[in-house]
Amino acid sequence: MRERVPAPYIALNLQDAARLHVGEGGLVAVSVEDAVFRLRVKVRPALPPGVAGAVMGLSGSIDARLPAWGKITPAYGISKGQPR
Repeated sequence: MRERVPAPYIALNLQDAARLHVGEGGLVAVSVEDAVFRLRVKVRPALPPGVAGAVMGLSGSIDARLPAWGKITPAYGISKGQPR
């Protein structure tokens, strides 16, 4: 069953991903409330600019009350698409 459960990720539209200099599979730091989550990026062109989509309820996913304001920054030191 584990093969069917997706790894935690953050979905961004193409423009937001480009602004952060990350592509599909790139790593970002997502700050929500008092926590920081390191998540892989999935590019979803249908998302409006400035909106991020998050998987909830998985181990390692964002554990916060949503909707919430957060900040997404590149996770420097790890190359785009490099596995953890």
